Amino acid sequence: MSYITIISKPLLFCNVSCKHCSVERKHIYNLDPDFYVSALRRIITFLHGMGTKVTKIEMVWHGGEPLLAGKEFYLNVYKQLDQKFSEVKITHSIQTNLLKYDHRWNDVFSKVFEWNVSTSYDFFSSLRPYSPSVFLNKLKAYQDASGKPGYVICVLNKENYERVLDICEIAEKNKFNIKFNYLYPAGSGKSLDVFTPDDYLQSLKTVFKNRGSFPSVVIDPIDLFIDYVRGKIPELPCPITNKCLGRIFALMPDGNIYQCGEMADIGAPPLGNVKEGIFTERYVEILQSSLVVNEECIECGLCGGGCLKQRILYANDINTSTPFCRVWKYLYRSAESYLSTCF
Repeated sequence: MSYITIISKPLLFCNVSCKHCSVERKHIYNLDPDFYVSALRRIITFLHGMGTKVTKIEMVWHGGEPLLAGKEFYLNVYKQLDQKFSEVKITHSIQTNLLKYDHRWNDVFSKVFEWNVSTSYDFFSSLRPYSPSVFLNKLKAYQDASGKPGYVICVLNKENYERVLDICEIAEKNKFNIKFNYLYPAGSGKSLDVFTPDDYLQSLKTVFKNRGSFPSVVIDPIDLFIDYVRGKIPELPCPITNKCLGRIFALMPDGNIYQCGEMADIGAPPLGNVKEGIFTERYVEILQSSLVVNEECIECGLCGGGCLKQRILYANDINTSTPFCRVWKYLYRSAESYLSTCF
């Protein structure tokens, strides 16, 4: 039995032009529910041939800006998938900038996504062409309707990485959970100042040292490592480990299927497509590349060499370990120390 995630992009265009967007801006979309039925069948059939029976699928709707697909699209595709895959439990979540959100989306957010909605805003930077107040007003409307804290991804970059505590203060004040991601050089982000793994580490060190100052909110990836060390979660998620292959797929509106959305963003070859299915040779090639077997990685065992996208972008070598290794080791050791102090 197996649980997989499919990052599904029904369209690649957006209602804003952010400076760091990694998605190639093309007016490509696919709003045909049968397309998604065919895609799931291709992926399930391939994994079955590899000896894996899929019993649960999480559909993560992404973009572009996925709300531009419209409410009826999600209601229709939800109904189709539910009817065609009665033997598989399918859940849905969505990553949106929330700018198109208003009360008319509440039925869809409740029925289709069960309020599993995440969003993003990069505080104290010029990456997004709309103000924090616009975003926070939309977020408050969502939180009031859902009755739960929002989950906000904040991309750290050269403009804001020294203000992480100020960002945590905003999260605490506005009662939303937050995840600190890092700016990476893909898409429009290639033209921006390089943000290094050491820059990211510096920011996360600052947050970890002050974790107790923000008791009412989740702060990832800090809390992910705390939960992992505590045994609350069985393994670390993307983009920390190399265990995503065969567990995560990205479906593009042109029919191509990738290992993940970010591998599509950086121009990696696809794993296959909806018409022909997954290419076994390509799948095995990536699987072999993901298994870093140097002595240090084997002894550590934390991330197995780490994310392939990170290896390509930062080390220019898919067969080496991630340069974010020191970031993950710091978070793991700090989580151990934090728990030994608190309990």
